[in-house]
Amino acid sequence: RWGNFYAGSLGWRIDKESFLTDNALIDRLLLRVGYGTIGNQEIGDYPFTDMINSGYNYPFGNTKSTGAVVTSLGNSKVKWESSNQLNIGADIEMWNGKFSASLDYFNKITKDLLVKQPIASSGGSDDAGNNHFAWMNNGEIKNEGIELLLTYADAVGDVQYSISGNAGALSNKVLHVDTPIPGGTYGSDFVTLTEVGHPVGSFYLYEMEGIFQNGTDIFIHAFQGNEIKPGDVKYKDQNNDGVINAKDRKHLGSPIPK
Repeated sequence: RWGNFYAGSLGWRIDKESFLTDNALIDRLLLRVGYGTIGNQEIGDYPFTDMINSGYNYPFGNTKSTGAVVTSLGNSKVKWESSNQLNIGADIEMWNGKFSASLDYFNKITKDLLVKQPIASSGGSDDAGNNHFAWMNNGEIKNEGIELLLTYADAVGDVQYSISGNAGALSNKVLHVDTPIPGGTYGSDFVTLTEVGHPVGSFYLYEMEGIFQNGTDIFIHAFQGNEIKPGDVKYKDQNNDGVINAKDRKHLGSPIPK
C-alpha cells in the first residue's frame, strides 16, 4: 500500500533587498511560508486483513479436532492518516549574530485518524481483549498555535556563552469523530472522552463544588448516595435533576499542555 504526499515552501530574504543592504543593525531577516501534507501509517503490519492462527480446538462429531480462528480483525478500507499543515514564520539575526529570534505560526488539520474501534463479538474473532478491535479511519483534529525562540550569544574573553528561551501556545480541538471515544479507567469508569468541540483525551469528570460539612448540607444537596457523610466531596448537579449520576459529568480540562 502506498500514498503520495506533497509539500512546498517559499522564503523572502528581506535583508538582501536594496532598502536594507546598508543596514548596520540587522544581519539576516527572513520571512517564510510553507504548506504540505504528511502521512501516518504507524499502526503495525497488515491491518487491512484478518489474521488467522492455528492451534484452537473444536468438536467435530464426538472428536476433538484442531482448527484455526480469526485472532485479529482487519479492515480492507483502512488508509493513510494525513495531516495538512500551514506554517508562517519569521527569522531575524542582529548585532553581528549575537541576537536571533524565530517566530512561527502553524495550523495543522489531521484527517482520517487511525484509531482502533470496537467490533461486536459476532464479527467472528476470538475472545481475547483487543482482538475485538479493528483499525479504522475515524475523525479530524485541528492543532493551531505559535512558537517563539530567542537566543543571545556572546563572549567574555575566551569564554563563549549563549542563552536561549522558548515559549509556545497550542490549541487542540476535535472537528469530527463518528462516535465519542472514551479512554482511561478509574475503577469501572472511563475518565477521558474524545468528542467534537473538545481536545483529544479531554478529562470527562464530575465537577467538585466543595466538601459536605454536616448532615443538613448532605440533606439539601442533590442525592449523591446512601453512604455519603460529612467530609466527603460534594459534586455539582449539572442538570439540576436532584441526583448525581453519569449525566452530571462534563469536560473539565485538557491533557495537552498549552
